[in-house]
Amino acid sequence: MVQHFDHIKHVFSMVVFLGALTVTSAWGGLFDKVGHVHAIETGRSPDELLVGAHDGLYRLNAAGALERLSESKHDFMGLARGSRGELYASGHPEEGGNLGLLRSEDNGRTWRKLSDGYEGPADFHQLTVSPSSSQVLYGVHHGLQRSADGGINWQRIGDAPDKLFHLAVSSVNPDRLYAATRQGLLRSDDQGKNWLPAHSAKAPATYVGSKGGRVTTFIVGQGLLAADESGSDWQVLANPFGSQVPVDMVAVGDKLAVLTNALKLLESGDGGRSWQAWAGSSTNTSDATKSGKELFETNCQVCHGYLGMGETLVWDERANSLAPALDDSAHAWHHTDEQLVSTILNGLPQGSGRMVAWKEKLNPEQVQDIVAFLKTLWGPRALECQGPKHMSCM
Repeated sequence: MVQHFDHIKHVFSMVVFLGALTVTSAWGGLFDKVGHVHAIETGRSPDELLVGAHDGLYRLNAAGALERLSESKHDFMGLARGSRGELYASGHPEEGGNLGLLRSEDNGRTWRKLSDGYEGPADFHQLTVSPSSSQVLYGVHHGLQRSADGGINWQRIGDAPDKLFHLAVSSVNPDRLYAATRQGLLRSDDQGKNWLPAHSAKAPATYVGSKGGRVTTFIVGQGLLAADESGSDWQVLANPFGSQVPVDMVAVGDKLAVLTNALKLLESGDGGRSWQAWAGSSTNTSDATKSGKELFETNCQVCHGYLGMGETLVWDERANSLAPALDDSAHAWHHTDEQLVSTILNGLPQGSGRMVAWKEKLNPEQVQDIVAFLKTLWGPRALECQGPKHMSCM
């Protein structure tokens, strides 16, 4: 499972008829020392997650500890696990160029090259393996490519859908594909030769996956949705992601893990209906942060979103006036503690935004606790560069 995150950032930062929808990269958290993250995938043990990054493959455990897994430092753009436990990858080698298709039998420690792809070497930014037929793989590089023999030989099917974010093979039919695109969610029943809408919403779909006869997708303005491939209606699971969007989701043991475009990692233990930060995301549990968390959830979360991820993204004219994220995916860390406290207490000047003054309801000590909690949502680099120093860190 893989996304081309730069493409997603580009689309959401375009000036469209709705206005500018800007999606930014996170400055830290679990991935502070890794930098660019391109994909997540299921690990071999029930408590680990594999992370394809700009400088290699990493393993993240349930406690939030990240360690390098691969011997090589390839730029792993595409990452997908086959039904027999094998791993496939694509991207760029350390020395530059394209990798073609790689395969690993030892959970990503070592890799061997299978093929260049069609007229390659290919750089599959979207790479997916059929859950129902392990020999069938699809990849996107200069068009949509398909292999029917485990990745050794490839044929070009045709052009890939325009502005493609994510690609998935049906879990029940190796010839059926789903595509999450800027125009919405698409479906093909003929290996990608022809495409039709899979959902009526004409808004960006940023993720799609299929497992056990069920399709899951995220559509801006709709949320995280699921439906049976047999044709049942779409069911809304949740939409707690604020101004961020899910770009990858995998099963990790008995829970789900989702990665947002701002590199926030969340987990769900109830099939995607509720989400919380991945264990180990924050270790600050002082009295001030506990108090601040309660105050934030009571007073601030309704506008600034769960875990400060921002007001829920929409795909209409309201997108210009959404309450900003207060984690490290936006600009809260550009301000000092004193500036943040002042803004919460006194609000913004009329005409500058929707932020009202809270000094009649919250006292300065309570607001300081809220700021202390917000800073638990920032990674080490944002904390180090907070305030005026952020200009020298850009």
